[in-house]
Amino acid sequence: MARTTDLKEARERFIEAWGAFGSAWGINRSMAQVHALLLISHEPLSTEDAMEQLNISRGNANTNLRALIDGAW
Repeated sequence: MARTTDLKEARERFIEAWGAFGSAWGINRSMAQVHALLLISHEPLSTEDAMEQLNISRGNANTNLRALIDGAW
């Protein structure tokens, strides 16, 4: 159980750090966090997955996923 907790904490810290890096690079924090989530996910994610895992709105998740797909970042 401790290993699962450690992995979850490391995952959350990575997403938060990537969001902070994104802000420093001039990228929207939420977009950077969505990008981080996609980088570490073993399976394809839906908009709903991103919403749930990052605790963001549907509009925010959809806008950022579309921008990443379109390369508009």
